[in-house]
Formats: sequence, structure tokens, C-alpha cells
Amino acid sequence: MPCQLPADCLNVIFEFLKDKVDLRSCLLVNRLWCEVSVQILWKSIQNYNTLIACLPNESKEILYENEITITTPTSQSPLFNYVTFIKRLSIYEIVENIPKIYQPIVSQSLDNNKKIILQEIFKMFINQISLKTLDLFYDSILAFHSISNFIQNIPFTTYPGAIDCLSNLSELTCYSDLTSEFFYLLSQTCHNIQSLSIFLVVERGISNGLPDFISIQQDLKYLRICNDHNREDFMGIISTYLHMCNDYGCENLTEIISSLAKLLIL
Repeated sequence: MPCQLPADCLNVIFEFLKDKVDLRSCLLVNRLWCEVSVQILWKSIQNYNTLIACLPNESKEILYENEITITTPTSQSPLFNYVTFIKRLSIYEIVENIPKIYQPIVSQSLDNNKKIILQEIFKMFINQISLKTLDLFYDSILAFHSISNFIQNIPFTTYPGAIDCLSNLSELTCYSDLTSEFFYLLSQTCHNIQSLSIFLVVERGISNGLPDFISIQQDLKYLRICNDHNREDFMGIISTYLHMCNDYGCENLTEIISSLAKLLIL
């Protein structure tokens, strides 16, 4: 009988397979290879129909009561609870992809239906995953409004279970102008950020909650501050950033950044 490598060894090997085609091929070998490779593939969301199929029955009932119908590829239950494997979330990708998987009965119900679906998805996330990477990056004004509306309407940092879900967050990408309330709520749960990327939005300012959020981090190793106008002029960006901190009442951020003696600035 051929020797079968244990799951831990397979996991180490499969982590080096950067090509998703290779990982998907591993799904077809046997059940053990499938179980190991699917966990690596699903560190990020792979399929939004499958994601909906993983919703708990209570959430599916809420969608049904609101006449929201999403046709999944099969009526069978998912082979795995894929949600528990997720470690990385891109808010913009989720907000943009959700409307593509259902057709509202009335066009006017699109925004409301989208909100209901997102609420149920993030309740599921908060209850089932331990998040490592959160990306709030957007690349256009339209995307900015999508993210802003999402944070306003889906306050996932206040959901029951948010502490367990977000306490191990190690990587955050965000813009300097997210609401102060968002940063204050995040500060209550996320104290172990290792990599923080801040995109400077000169015309919209800096959130008052951002300095406090930076100051409570206990293991910050990488701080990236950049803008879209001049990515190469690092010292100019830092100077502009600190000047804006003073303008927006964030005087203590200069002291906070200066105190991070071991910080590697990318």
C-alpha cells in the first residue's frame, strides 16, 4: 500500500504552489488532497454562489422573506464549510461582486437587497472566521462611495463575535479618511496589526481615529504611507501626512510614528 503523506506535510508543500491551476488539480487526487488544497484556495473567497450556499438556514430564511432569490449551481449542501477557511477579505471586491449573483424582482430593490445580503454574509464571517487580512482599498470615486456606504450600513465591527474574528488581524490596508467611528471600534479589538498600509487622501483629510488606532498596536513591523499622486517621493508624502495630522487635530501622530523605533517603513 503506498505511503500517504500526513495533512500537515501536504499543507506545507501546497503552500508553495502559487499557481491556482496546480492547486485545483490537487482537488482531484483524493479526499485528503482535496481537503488540504481547498483550505489554501479558500483563504480568499473563490466563488460567491458557493459563499451564499454556506449561509446558515436562519440567514437563508431572511433572504427568502425578502424575496431575494440566488440560484446556486447545485441544490446539494456544500462539500465543505468553505467560510471557515477564509483568512483574507477585500471589502471592495465583496461589495462589487454581490449584485452579480442575483436578479432583483424590482430594480428599485437593488440597494436594499444588496444591504440585506451583505449583512447576512458578514454575520456569517464574524461568527465563523478568524481574519488575518482586511483590505479596504478602492481605486475610484465610485468605489469610495461603495466602501463608505458599506461601513455606514454594515457595522460589522459591532457584531457579536467581532472580537474573536478581528483580534488576530495582522494586515490592514485602508485610506486615511475612513470614519473616526470605524477606527475607534476597530481599536477595541485589533491590537496586533503587523503590517499597516495607509493611502493618503489629501482632499478628504485624515480620520481623527487613525492616530489612536496606530498607537495601540503592539506588534507593528511595517508601515506603508503612500498616495496616488507621487508614490516615489516618500519623504514628501510623510511630510504632507504629518502636516495634515496637525491640521486635522491629530497632533500626537508625529510622536507616535517617531516612537516606533523598530518599524520598517516600506
